[in-house]
Amino acid sequence: MSTRERPAVSTEGGRELEAATSSVLLDAVLPTEGLKAFEDTFGVSWGEAAQGGYLVSAQEALDMLDISPLQLAKRWGSSTRCRIKVKVASGVYVGHFSKENIYVVNGFYPAIQSKMTAPWARIQWYAVSWSEERLSWADFRGKVIGPTD
Repeated sequence: MSTRERPAVSTEGGRELEAATSSVLLDAVLPTEGLKAFEDTFGVSWGEAAQGGYLVSAQEALDMLDISPLQLAKRWGSSTRCRIKVKVASGVYVGHFSKENIYVVNGFYPAIQSKMTAPWARIQWYAVSWSEERLSWADFRGKVIGPTD
C-alpha cells in the first residue's frame, strides 16, 4: 500500500485509536487522578469495571451491540444513552451507556476513523512556523488551535 493509499488515521490516531480498538488499554497503567475521576464519576473503580466485563473498548462495544460506528457515536453523544463521560488520561475518555450498563472507552472514535478512512476522504494540512520565544508550542496548541473535541 502506498503512502497515498494508506489511511492516515490508522497510523496517526495515537492514544485515541489504541483506546478505542484494543482491550489492552483496559489493563494499562493510567494516572492516579484519572482512576480517581473514573471512580468518583461512576461510583465503581476502574479495576472492578474491567474485572466485571463492564469496561469495554469502542470496538468491543461495536461488536457487543452489533451497531455501526455512526450509531455508536450517536449513542456516545446522546444525553439519555450516555449522559455521563469522564476523561481518565490524555486521549482516553469513558462514557457510561446506562441501558447496557457498560463503560465504553472512546466511543466517538470509530465514527471519526470511518470518515477519515473512507475512499473519498482527504487530509488537508498547513505548514506553519513561528518564533518559539514569542509563542511556545504549548500556547500554539492550547490557545491558537484550541480544544480538539
